[in-house]
Amino acid sequence: MRQSPFMTDIRTARLHVRQYLEESATTSGFNADPASVIQLLNAALALEMMWVLRYQRHVVMAEGIRSRASQRHL
Repeated sequence: MRQSPFMTDIRTARLHVRQYLEESATTSGFNADPASVIQLLNAALALEMMWVLRYQRHVVMAEGIRSRASQRHL
């Protein structure tokens, strides 16, 4: 079965993107340990999620559980 040119282009594009990401994920001057960087980014993400949940809690506490605003944030 012959593949359409669109599918071939998608596969080629994906291959190029993967190759680009593997080659350019870091610069030549990048000296940090990737595992440490990932750990720091995960900690930052966890903090962001905590702040969002705290904000939602404050909305409910300030306006009440049945308020229109708290329904939008939950």
